[in-house]
Amino acid sequence: NDPHAKHRRPKALIGHEEKYPYGVIQWPFKKGHLNCFPQKLLRSQTKDSVPEAVWRAFQSTAEGQSAEEWCDQCGDMVFLYDRLDASVAPGYTFQREEDRRTKTEIGSLEHSAKHFQDIGSIDQIATHMADVVTNFQPYNQADLICGVPAQRGKNFHLPAELAAWNS
Repeated sequence: NDPHAKHRRPKALIGHEEKYPYGVIQWPFKKGHLNCFPQKLLRSQTKDSVPEAVWRAFQSTAEGQSAEEWCDQCGDMVFLYDRLDASVAPGYTFQREEDRRTKTEIGSLEHSAKHFQDIGSIDQIATHMADVVTNFQPYNQADLICGVPAQRGKNFHLPAELAAWNS
């Protein structure tokens, strides 16, 4: 339900089809994408772009199709802008439905896992994480997975549980 998702997928640049016949992909920041996207990304050169923006002009139909397939494989994954070289979330936790905010599937799983320590929810989230770790660079090169530190005195910390889930 991300209204901007279509802007972050491969597309034709209207008015520039001759220069970019196979399309392009553009993102407002490189963190996360730079190390995960399977093709080399370039810093945006347009004067109105954000300094962190990246893009790629595809050199063939196959290259554009490969990028399209990569985007499909990402599914609901959210690339995060932070200080890490690659940082993703399995999906948004909330969505807008008409005039109200509701939990997404991953949001419901997270709620059940955090607040009720529901083993089935933890297992489903761990399965999403395992898919990311298995199928996306640089995660598939990782030797170790760890969770962010818990607050002192916290009895149950979902990131630590997930990191240890299939160790």
